[in-house]
Amino acid sequence: MKRAIDEQVGLFRALLPIVVGAETFLAAKEQSVALVFGEMPRMVPFTYAYTTEAMNAEQQLRERLQARREYSPREHGLRGE
Repeated sequence: MKRAIDEQVGLFRALLPIVVGAETFLAAKEQSVALVFGEMPRMVPFTYAYTTEAMNAEQQLRERLQARREYSPREHGLRGE
């Protein structure tokens, strides 16, 4: 998370501790991390619909289970279970 903050401030990364002070800059980063993690439990439910659709988890699981049922180790020269 702190790395993401550093990436977002980009070129200003070297200047910010000088301008606002190193302690203030580090404290702001710590506070940002705490705020994000504090909001996560409230925000995660909003991601369910998106992740379900984007990952298509139900369909993938169904296809994999079907493929497993159809796979026969003996047909492939392997010992069956």
